[in-house]
Amino acid sequence: MPTRIFSILFILIFLSFHAMANDIVYELVPLKPGATPDPGSSYVIQNMPRATSQQALGLCYGHSAATVFNYYQCQAYGLDCPNAPKNQQASAFDMSRYSLEKDSKLLSMSRSDYSEIREGGNPYNALIIGALAIRRVVSQECVTEEMLFKEIYVPTQVMTEAQINAQLAYLQALESYYQQHTVKALACNGCSLSEEELVTFKKVYDTDKNAKQVGKILSLPTFSAFLSAIVMPNKCVRAASNVWFEYSGHYESVQFPKHDKDRNYTAVFGAIKRAISANNPVIVTTCVYRLKGRKNCSDEFKHSLVAYGYGKICKKNGKCRDVLKVMNSWGQEWQDTIGKEWFDAKRILASFDYKKDALLWLQRAGTDQ
Repeated sequence: MPTRIFSILFILIFLSFHAMANDIVYELVPLKPGATPDPGSSYVIQNMPRATSQQALGLCYGHSAATVFNYYQCQAYGLDCPNAPKNQQASAFDMSRYSLEKDSKLLSMSRSDYSEIREGGNPYNALIIGALAIRRVVSQECVTEEMLFKEIYVPTQVMTEAQINAQLAYLQALESYYQQHTVKALACNGCSLSEEELVTFKKVYDTDKNAKQVGKILSLPTFSAFLSAIVMPNKCVRAASNVWFEYSGHYESVQFPKHDKDRNYTAVFGAIKRAISANNPVIVTTCVYRLKGRKNCSDEFKHSLVAYGYGKICKKNGKCRDVLKVMNSWGQEWQDTIGKEWFDAKRILASFDYKKDALLWLQRAGTDQ
């Protein structure tokens, strides 16, 4: 089975061994409960979307992109974003299909060219393709990770290690079935399953698709493409089941830093402040865990989240620290408890060594950065 990137899994496992693993530093630690920025030093974007959960999938990039997408949809339609109807909010699971690496000058304008749900993807591609190129994403009402995990889906809580392991086992069973049957499906050009084969498949994954549709999906060339196609309900292909990005043509994407001279804390935090002050949430690539003494971030520790507030907290001795408010993809319980606090900005930003394009946001076209 191919190696996957499961952000939540690594967090839970490594947290349990944190006291022993002195060479590993957990970076997403909030300040003490109730810590607040000094008067006049902070700004927080209001009316952010409700928190989502990536479950045991490495789709943090899709959730970050969907959070930004949905924030702007709420502004466009005057919605109470935390309580916005699910048929007017983009699905992070579907948003993840747009992570496919493509030359930005040769972006396809056809949704059918983005047919795979890839773990460990790129939030930049997901956002600019979903919002600015294709301009539409299937709604949360039509598809979410719940359609994949069904009864082992965890709606709002912080997931336990046992819950994550159950989902991983489920994914492994689904991929094993695909690997065992895709060769046969390819050999007969996606021929229909027999009714007996369909019954067997439904014991692995209960689907609304018929024997002919499942046979065709099994002939897809990768498990990522199979996963996308088998989870997506038939009704989701309709335009009415999509959320169309209202600001397409009026907004542009910005990445920062672009130059080596800006790869430092002062420049990066300054860019975040400017974007947030203009009511533009910022997708931040960070390193959830870092090995002491090393600047490089292992792929399994890379994570993306959305910064939507900044401030400064100073002690009586005059020592100050910059802080951020962040929206994560670990469920509403995490957001309402840990996520409600402020986070040390330098700790989050320095963990990824201020790499090029670590920040991403949308802004009105023609606006100075």
